[in-house]
Amino acid sequence: MLNVDIKDFFGSINFGRVRAVFIAKPFEIHPDVATVIAQICCFNNYLPQGAATSPVVSNIVASILDNRIIKHVRSHRLIYSRYADDITLSAKRNFPREIAHVSDGRTIIGEDLANIFSRASFEINEKKSRLQSKYDRQEVTGLITNKKVNIPAEYKNKVRTAIYHWIQDPKEAERKYFIDILKLNPDEVELTEDGRKLRHNIYGRLSFIAMVKGKDDPTYVKLILKMAEHDKTPPKFLKSIKEEYKMYDVFLCHASEDKAAIVEPLYEALTKIGVHAFYDSKEIAWGDSLIETINKALIKSQYVIAVMTDNSVVKAWPQKEINAVLNGDISGGTKRLLPLIHGDKEKILNNNFLMSDKLYVVWQDNPDEIAQKIKALLAS
Repeated sequence: MLNVDIKDFFGSINFGRVRAVFIAKPFEIHPDVATVIAQICCFNNYLPQGAATSPVVSNIVASILDNRIIKHVRSHRLIYSRYADDITLSAKRNFPREIAHVSDGRTIIGEDLANIFSRASFEINEKKSRLQSKYDRQEVTGLITNKKVNIPAEYKNKVRTAIYHWIQDPKEAERKYFIDILKLNPDEVELTEDGRKLRHNIYGRLSFIAMVKGKDDPTYVKLILKMAEHDKTPPKFLKSIKEEYKMYDVFLCHASEDKAAIVEPLYEALTKIGVHAFYDSKEIAWGDSLIETINKALIKSQYVIAVMTDNSVVKAWPQKEINAVLNGDISGGTKRLLPLIHGDKEKILNNNFLMSDKLYVVWQDNPDEIAQKIKALLAS
């Protein structure tokens, strides 16, 4: 995949180019009218970045560039896309060397492709051009696109850090973010006494995560609930999220074959002593989304009891749930995984090497005893 950035994209589209594009086909607007439209759209002779009109006008001007590139790469069966100044060309197989190649760590754009840019009065920003193989992290407009659309881990970590500092000291966190990190002019930034400027910024970044990953994404839910916990004046949508994500004490992770013998007796024992447990047979109704409901329940639970038997170690879904919790442990999550083993212990633990250092309890048809242990853990 080749990423090409256009240098000073909006700044390279001046008043003359805007006026000319409206006079030409397909618009064929009278020159006097085209002059007025161009005057409305331009500021100091160029398209201003951030103006509502600039994206539309720039796309009209750049359509000549789009058409020429598409025609040029058609024989190579490349896929072309452009978002403002960010151009992407991708190949299903090896990238054609005459279009671009890497030499001494630098991405070299082919001469014919470079000429298309110059003839369309655009300049390539060579410092930002990069050719990425399928083994590299492929990124388009700030999104990871290797297998599925994702958000870079650094973005999530920065949001997580911003929330942490905002909770500690909203005013100082706001000053640090806008002045120290973004390097904005202190005289031009209107900082607030209660940190609400950063608070709005955080909600904006969380909305971006939700837009890309969905509102049921575990990272988004954890971070938005953290804000809900500490925001004294939360937006209206946060109240419904808090209501939706009421906590479970325990999530019971299991294979379907272990329900009758282990999970149901344990669930009944937990319920009898007032421990709120998530058991899929009791919580998931006909027509519900299985993945969505289970993901929410995993996020909502303080502890995850992994019923690990000869049945569960060969099933994909229980392993997926266990790995989701283990990943939380590795990334600093506070959720605790409690292994409950029944069967060949060595075989079971060998199939879950990440759990080999975790203490476990052996199931011996003792649901009441295990339920009491869980209640003691919750109390502590």
